[in-house]
Amino acid sequence: MSMNHMQIERLLAETGPRVAGGWVRKVWQPDQWHFQLELYAAGLTRFLTVVTTPGACGLYLSDSRLGPAPSEAPQFCDKLRSDLTGKSLVHLEQTPHERILSLDFAAHPGAPLERRLVLELFSAAADCYLLDPEGTVLALLHPGPARKRRNFPGSAFTPAPPGKPGQALEQSDALEELRASRGLPDYNSAVQLALEESAATAVLEQARQEARRAVSRELGRLEALERDFRRKIEAAAQADRLRECGEILAAHFNSLRRGQDRVRLPDFYRHDRMAMRDIELDPALSPRDNLERYFKRARKLTAGAEFAAKQIETIAGRRAPLGAALEKIETLESAEELQAVLAALNLARPSGAKAARKAAQDAPRLPYREFVSADGAAILVGRGGKDNDQLTFRHGHGRDLWLHVAGAAGAHVILRCDKESAFTEEALLDAAHLALFYSDQKEADSADVDYTLCKYVSKPKGLPPGKVNLSQRRTLRLRREKARLDRLLGRDDLAGRA
Repeated sequence: MSMNHMQIERLLAETGPRVAGGWVRKVWQPDQWHFQLELYAAGLTRFLTVVTTPGACGLYLSDSRLGPAPSEAPQFCDKLRSDLTGKSLVHLEQTPHERILSLDFAAHPGAPLERRLVLELFSAAADCYLLDPEGTVLALLHPGPARKRRNFPGSAFTPAPPGKPGQALEQSDALEELRASRGLPDYNSAVQLALEESAATAVLEQARQEARRAVSRELGRLEALERDFRRKIEAAAQADRLRECGEILAAHFNSLRRGQDRVRLPDFYRHDRMAMRDIELDPALSPRDNLERYFKRARKLTAGAEFAAKQIETIAGRRAPLGAALEKIETLESAEELQAVLAALNLARPSGAKAARKAAQDAPRLPYREFVSADGAAILVGRGGKDNDQLTFRHGHGRDLWLHVAGAAGAHVILRCDKESAFTEEALLDAAHLALFYSDQKEADSADVDYTLCKYVSKPKGLPPGKVNLSQRRTLRLRREKARLDRLLGRDDLAGRA
């Protein structure tokens, strides 16, 4: 069940006054499909919950969090926390006859707009965008749907085209019927119940599909392996002929010479005493090596066939439980049971692995690499040239710390700070080591690293990419610590070198 525009309109009429003027205390994102704005309004704390599960999209007010937050906040949640915490929800508006909402945030009611959150609650391609006052995309929840309109961070937001006129919506409202049948106190409670149940069903079906795909992939892999092993068995039919060639060469060994590319010798494996056999040789090899080459190839084919036969038996034993699992998957009623079936077959993947990979594939290219300091602070390292400028002037905040190796070409580095100069010595050293590693002096044992607040970094017109001016700076004399650098790079699996 996904909410239509009339249901959203009714919900906003009921809940809008409850959150109007409320200020954001916290942002929560328990999984990839849900996030919550913790709002404090009229002396009460409420959670504005946004649901983007395919087939179950909408929003409602809740009195509590959905569940425990992940140990590390997703990028979208982290950006909302950074930009919205402490801001007031000054305006909430629905695009007429659309499932699109705009939430405006400012320092307080009456103050200039600072951020806008656009919710597109389309059933099959829901997404959420954080915009600045000029309409530039700062963050988005799902990169996939954004690709068609190229609504990536740093680009101007392109609104969704108007929906096509469809058939008139039914007069009856399933949510109102649910409210009446369950005796729920208000419309918001019906929306919450319907979305939570629909989302749970959608998540279960997604887990079921993932389990089907995992088992089907394994069956396909086994089928491909079996084909390869059967080809090895078929190829072993040549082993006897290769061995015969070796025996014939051994019988006429004294007539062989280096540099020959073929010989014609009596074939004593045929009943005809006059029969001859043409045998190819490698002119670069000695007679002894040519002879051994034939025996070695024969032994390899024979051993390969024996191994293949054993593997085909193993595959047959593996295929039976996979077939049974496919049938069992259709009857299970929880994601945990499905995961247990996959685990028993050694097909389980870490929770969220697929979503993480898909997000990485779909995500737009960022102008920086991401690392984490020993105390958990985010460190962003520019990729060079124009990317350095993008990092410093589009992604850096005035309170963040900016670093660069003095007197050398290298990456701009930004150490995220919650408050101005709120960084530890360990975080500073970590960021300085990354500045050194991603510079022309990466092999040096020591170097000077300049650092300052981002607000003191400027770029006068005419400077080439990556070149900046600093109105204030301090310099750290850095001595390379291999263990520290290994720890930092190990978090990114050395992918940052690319």
